[in-house]
Amino acid sequence: MKIYLILIIFTLSVSQSSGQEESNFNRAWGFNKGLARVQSGNLYGFLDSNFQEVIPCKYKWVGDFSEINGLAAFEDSSSLLGFINAFGDTIVPPLYDNFYFTWKSKEWDFNEFIYAKKEGKYGFINKQGKEIIPCIYDQTTQTPEKFRRGLVQMKKEGKYGLLDESGNVKIDFEYEYPFFWYDSKRLSSKFVTSLKDSFFDFIDIQKFKVFRTDYTNASDFVEGFSIVEKNGKDGFVDTLLQLRIPCIYYFAKEFNNGLAPVCNLDHKWGVIDTDGDTIIDFKFDNIDVFQNGITKVELNKKLGCLNEKGEVVVPIEYDEILCSSNKFKLEHIKVCKNDSCSLLDLKGVKVSTASYSKLYFIEEFYLYTDVLINETENYFIGNRDGFSYAINRKGKEINSIGSKQLIFFYNGLALIKNDKCGFVNKEGKLSIPFDYDYYWYYHFISGNSILKKDEKFGMIDEEGEIVIPFMYDYLEHFSEGYALAKINDAYYFIDSKKNAIKISR
Repeated sequence: MKIYLILIIFTLSVSQSSGQEESNFNRAWGFNKGLARVQSGNLYGFLDSNFQEVIPCKYKWVGDFSEINGLAAFEDSSSLLGFINAFGDTIVPPLYDNFYFTWKSKEWDFNEFIYAKKEGKYGFINKQGKEIIPCIYDQTTQTPEKFRRGLVQMKKEGKYGLLDESGNVKIDFEYEYPFFWYDSKRLSSKFVTSLKDSFFDFIDIQKFKVFRTDYTNASDFVEGFSIVEKNGKDGFVDTLLQLRIPCIYYFAKEFNNGLAPVCNLDHKWGVIDTDGDTIIDFKFDNIDVFQNGITKVELNKKLGCLNEKGEVVVPIEYDEILCSSNKFKLEHIKVCKNDSCSLLDLKGVKVSTASYSKLYFIEEFYLYTDVLINETENYFIGNRDGFSYAINRKGKEINSIGSKQLIFFYNGLALIKNDKCGFVNKEGKLSIPFDYDYYWYYHFISGNSILKKDEKFGMIDEEGEIVIPFMYDYLEHFSEGYALAKINDAYYFIDSKKNAIKISR
């Protein structure tokens, strides 16, 4: 009842001070950089932290204020886009068809520029809203394009070239394919490659010098080697562009720890080292790139694992094997045979007697693993006899007290679901009872979890205490001190003291 009293007082004070009939917003969003987007009718604007409409609802659409440049994109009545600042001043006039933001990343040296489309052509805007690369270029195979090492590829009249951050053309528009860039996660070189007149060039992007070759294909450099193709056969060149391993293979894969899987002309796979010497004989139907010192091999439609010496770690008898991940280091090997799955250690020894009808690495099971994987206490989820079980990094099964569905452990709790949802701790004890109908995957990431009970949304903390009562038709997590909620057609911002402030015009 306390919350309702606050709502009534707030509504009355607004009505008395404004002297106008109150109307609800059609839609609201959470706070971002001190401002919250709102929609009134078909128009959009912003509220400040005092819930005042500081940027009027006059735009056909607005985006959030960007981490890149502190500006928000807007769409005017003619469906063109521009940028405003936090005061509502127009910084970039509405001239553009679309904006595509780039970002900084550990994997790439992305610069904080905005890829823009105007009158069907593409260019770049800097953080201040200045068009640094004019919108005169064609759409490439990758949208948005991104700066790498101070350069960006653009397309003109069907050919690709390289430009710098000032819009200067550094490599002419002569190339038929997008450029192959180096991957900074691996030992690499200063080269990019692309196709010109049926052959691949290597381009030194430090000196902007072009090296012509007679190769019909060329990859990026990994561990100092690029895979090249000549007369339909693969080989390897080094960073001096010397042919280190002749083009004699039907197919080749990249090096890892000095070893590369290659396929001979008899369509059998083996492994060679950086001198081209055979390390694993050519007798397999397929071999994966090595990771963590092991690789998956296929022979006669069965799978197994070998170590870097070619010794069998996992017998070649399984229907499915997972021993590597694109993003994360695996500490165990998943093997499946005859609809039964289990876990082995990296030496091929079974870590427990448990078997499962299905066994999921958390990267396979959960969409947002890149955010959560390093925070979770488990990394496999197994299904057995209709129930789900978490498996920790030691390969030990965590009791989930017979739940039909388990969503991974986080901060010591896992969400479990039968007909209702609850939470179990790492000791397998029910910590929060099966009282809830619905859950969000992001449980307890900010210390709270949004759940649904009796058709209404609310929020609980890790102790099961109610943070926000179960009375809302819609609810979001806290952002900048407020959680956005909705009852019927009215939106509210809820603070940490459970006060709900209705927003209206």
